[in-house]
Amino acid sequence: MTTTVSEPTGYGPNRSMSVLGYLVAIGIAIILLPIAPFIFLVWLYFKLTAEEE
Repeated sequence: MTTTVSEPTGYGPNRSMSVLGYLVAIGIAIILLPIAPFIFLVWLYFKLTAEEE
């Protein structure tokens, strides 16, 4: 026996949530792209100065 009040509408794409997801991804990209060269330089520094095990 179900306890729902209305009929289920089914699952499908939610356009407003998709737009929100794209906006968040664009915001993260805008923030991370300017600092990507610095992240790469720090990674390269640690890669070159790490001792071999």
